[in-house]
Amino acid sequence: MDKTLPVSGKVPTRVLLVANYRPDRQHSMQRYAALLQEGLESYGLAVSIIRPPVIAGFLRPWLGFLRQHLGYLDKFLFFPFILRALTARCMRGDVELVHLLDQGNGVYLRALSGVRTLVTCHDLIAVKAGAGVSLHLHSAGPAGRESAYQKMNLSALRTAGSYACVSEATREECLNVLNVPRESCELIYNPLDPFFLQPAGDRPAHLPPRYLIHVGSSSWYKNRAGLFRIYAEMRKLGCGLPLVLMGAGTNADEKNWMQQLNIEEHVSVVVQPQDATIRAAYAHAEALIFPSLEEGFGWPVLEAQAQGCPVFTTHCRPMTEAGGATACYIDPGDPAGAAGVIVRELSKGGRDAASVTARRAHAASFTMDRFISGYLGLYEKIMDSKITE
Repeated sequence: MDKTLPVSGKVPTRVLLVANYRPDRQHSMQRYAALLQEGLESYGLAVSIIRPPVIAGFLRPWLGFLRQHLGYLDKFLFFPFILRALTARCMRGDVELVHLLDQGNGVYLRALSGVRTLVTCHDLIAVKAGAGVSLHLHSAGPAGRESAYQKMNLSALRTAGSYACVSEATREECLNVLNVPRESCELIYNPLDPFFLQPAGDRPAHLPPRYLIHVGSSSWYKNRAGLFRIYAEMRKLGCGLPLVLMGAGTNADEKNWMQQLNIEEHVSVVVQPQDATIRAAYAHAEALIFPSLEEGFGWPVLEAQAQGCPVFTTHCRPMTEAGGATACYIDPGDPAGAAGVIVRELSKGGRDAASVTARRAHAASFTMDRFISGYLGLYEKIMDSKITE
């Protein structure tokens, strides 16, 4: 049975969600789209998801040297034609609102002139590069074609009338980088996927009896380099726990860093694990170490706490927004200091009933109902506004 709409005015009954290209394997973004669709439909809205079709992308396995370029044809040649055709449906009222679920797709706004639109901003890491904003000292900024794309994307993003921001950190970046008024940026925190609150079951057989965990990719802002330095310092302090990486496999630079720090035999990798494996890994880990330099929100912080797992993460937003009072904060720029904090806290335990209950309660406060209510209120606000050309 449909829930009662938590708004008093008009909300769109027909919404189109523009999601990301599947071959890009952005698992968290695909999950975000699925959670939003499910939540909106529970309130009786007619919701459709559209994403760039996989046409040229089907050739990717056979044309390796062109792999990264084939997706561009699908995303930026074929898909805009589809969106332009959709504008006619919007004019007829078949679709009342088009919601772009990722700021990286701002270029599609050019094909949606005269349509009510909304853009969700998760992080502005790539967008800042397009704006010429300096990123972290050790990061490599986009070059060539990617930089040109980010400049175009930034220009298009600035034409959107409404933005949903998944954290206060992202909202402040939208205000500063996009140079848009505060009233156009609505804070709507990510929800915790209810899946991560469910019992996890037994420890996966391929994991050690006791271990530390990191969940993330090899992107510079995930800071695996800093993680390795912290872990090496922890071992100097007598911590013998192995480190398990979950996500992307290690690249050549990361393998070199581990060798230089003499930790390679103590680090293992689980490549592209299923959500059920990650949930079980959180449930049985001694702690999650998450020393990210930048994030849009930081889902692993919530997911780990939902399983009662102690979390050590960077002392800055949005990690402090996601972690609240139940996470422990470190400075990734001070590996020895961070290691000291982690080893000291681990020696106290951290899996006692009170701590586990507090972490789970904090994570559970990021509810689907709050998430969907935020969007319904924003949709109502957009429907009351004039359409910009």
